Amino acid sequence: MLSWKQRLFDVVLAVALIVLCLFILYRFDVHLTNIFQEDIPTPGVNVSVQGTPSKPVAKKKKVAKPLKTQSVDVYPDEVKGQLKLPQSFKDDENWSVIASTQIPADRHSSTATSMINRETGETETQVKRDPLPWIGADHSGDIGVYALQKRDGQVWQVDGKISLFQLKALNIGAKASIEQPINGPGETDYRAGFGGWVNF
Repeated sequence: MLSWKQRLFDVVLAVALIVLCLFILYRFDVHLTNIFQEDIPTPGVNVSVQGTPSKPVAKKKKVAKPLKTQSVDVYPDEVKGQLKLPQSFKDDENWSVIASTQIPADRHSSTATSMINRETGETETQVKRDPLPWIGADHSGDIGVYALQKRDGQVWQVDGKISLFQLKALNIGAKASIEQPINGPGETDYRAGFGGWVNF
């Protein structure tokens, strides 16, 4: 039977190994992001940033076309504040909102395209759910604490997982866990490894 000092040492060592493993994988994953796809920063919550042009228009130059209407349908200026737009847009009355679309959270990226009818001034935004990339970087992860019942007793389990990259819907990454008996005799158990999984 292990002493409490040995158990504490095992737990500290296992936690250190998991943290080191996840840190290395995270840093490597950031490197893969720069290789396989554009590094597009994720804006903070309730922070509006300039959108990144979609691939079909990214390298195209805009052309000037005359409007056949004397006005364009826009939303009242009050919505600029409700949409948390930057202050420079809220203060400038020449900027008006023609469309705003809320896109549900998803592992797929989405492309929002706003159009204007030059004859009527009507505007509309179309949203397309993009396919998953064949090879892409995904540094999402999760960590949790569980109370489990095993054949030889109850244990606490700390479980962590991080994705390294993705092949379509298949994620490739690392997983590690520690198990500590809640009461009674038993040894601290830990494991780590690599594998693949599909989110659904």
